[in-house]
Amino acid sequence: MIELHKLIVSIIILLALTPFVGWLIDKAAKLDNRSYPEIISKDEWDEIIKRPSGGVLVGIIERLIFLAAFWNEGYMLIIPAWLAFKVAAKWESWKNIIQVPHALNTQEEDKEPLKRLQYLKVRNDWGTYLLTRFMVGTGSNLLISLLATYVGKNICLVCKYIR
Repeated sequence: MIELHKLIVSIIILLALTPFVGWLIDKAAKLDNRSYPEIISKDEWDEIIKRPSGGVLVGIIERLIFLAAFWNEGYMLIIPAWLAFKVAAKWESWKNIIQVPHALNTQEEDKEPLKRLQYLKVRNDWGTYLLTRFMVGTGSNLLISLLATYVGKNICLVCKYIR
């Protein structure tokens, strides 16, 4: 039988470290120098690529899934299944919704469309930015869940060293 207090400690650790994951993702994303098309302002480009998301909620759910997998020693099945599902969902989202359109033109007829090399750079930078956020978020969720599981299962040992 699961010792409930140990599981509760693990869940509290997961929730307490939620802001750390967001901070880490933001730090990693800021290391990328995203380009934007010169035919629009940086503010306009940031508004275009800024997407409201349920990322925090997805992260919490993901950490709980990982915690359950580690706790019950089902990580060999549950974690690969979740990661495969996540990659498939992201692939579909990136491929059909988020990708930069093949032609970026301004609304004004007299301006030239985005030049091909600039377009390639913008796509590359944006793709790197999205991939960085995806990888750092998933990796940190895995590590935090592993840490929370370890501390929760060994809370009696931890308390012994604190005294």
